[in-house]
Amino acid sequence: MISSKGWSFATIPSCLAPGQYLLRQELLALHSAYGNMGAQFYASCAQLNVTGTGEWKPKDTETVGIPGAYRQDDNGVLIQIWVNSVPDNGRKPYTVPGPKVVSCP
Repeated sequence: MISSKGWSFATIPSCLAPGQYLLRQELLALHSAYGNMGAQFYASCAQLNVTGTGEWKPKDTETVGIPGAYRQDDNGVLIQIWVNSVPDNGRKPYTVPGPKVVSCP
């Protein structure tokens, strides 16, 4: 986030059928995620009107509802990133919580 100066980029899959979609981007602050309800979600949404020739539509099982996409005890939401007063997750890779990112089948 710092290196991109606050900008975030995404590519809308070309196979996506035309229609109205809600795009949700999140920033998840983990500095207090070691305790119940400590993770801080900062969300931003945009309504998209997708045009083009794509034909794929996600199934209900491939989408999520808000609220309900996460649980407080999900791996990556409830997490202790602090090791010896350094926020580095013990040099282990971080697993992003939530649903899979949409991609063309």
